[in-house]
Amino acid sequence: MFIGSSVIPSVDTPTTGVVFLTGDTTLTTKGGVLLTKDAISLSTVGNGEFGEVDSIVGGTGQRATTLANLQQLERLSMEVEQALIAVRYVCAP
Repeated sequence: MFIGSSVIPSVDTPTTGVVFLTGDTTLTTKGGVLLTKDAISLSTVGNGEFGEVDSIVGGTGQRATTLANLQQLERLSMEVEQALIAVRYVCAP
């Protein structure tokens, strides 16, 4: 469940229809609870497109280790991305 804590318009909101939201999400599963802090950019026009960043700030049960696991996955993802960039550079004509 997402609970918003702020809606922040920018100087461009009258032109773009985009506002920024912050809030907290609590995801309850059989394995425990996952807590996140969220930052969202939301288009208030058209189809309501949005982009979101969720930062894990806590958890219980099996979800208590989720943050460490995601941080490890992020590091691995960065290493793979760097390796792919290196391969593209070496293989470039």
